[in-house]
Amino acid sequence: MNSSIREAHEHDASQVCEVLRLSITECCISDHQNDALILEKWLKNKTVPNLVAWINAEDSYSLVAESDASSGTQILGFSMMDNKGYISLCYVLKEALYSGIGKAMLTTMEERAKNLHLEKLRLNSTKSGLAFYMRNGFKVLEKKKSIFNLDSHVMEKILINS
Repeated sequence: MNSSIREAHEHDASQVCEVLRLSITECCISDHQNDALILEKWLKNKTVPNLVAWINAEDSYSLVAESDASSGTQILGFSMMDNKGYISLCYVLKEALYSGIGKAMLTTMEERAKNLHLEKLRLNSTKSGLAFYMRNGFKVLEKKKSIFNLDSHVMEKILINS
């Protein structure tokens, strides 16, 4: 899959919203178990106006992964980190799983964090994302319940600034 990573822009919000909603619905089944109430709560804030606000926030660094298909450019993934190194979102479409796109977005965020002279990255992972983050150097600090009563893993990666 031929893809590239770039900073997200306001005009991406509609496609990004669709990516987040599809990724949660299709890739996080082990978390929500297709429970309509959990999905409703999880997807509630995944709206175009919220995406515009998140992408435009001064303390936010947002990325999209896009493919250059013959039918045009398609957004396959989205990730977002604040200036303190907290990764709040990192999602890819089902067809982009295990393609290296998620890792490429994480690597780009790590570089940004190093440029900000941050010592670590932190995030809360779902059960679905746990193995991905562990493969990419994150360690579990604690397990807790999310606001939707799902298993959540507080994770951290120490950065080596060179």
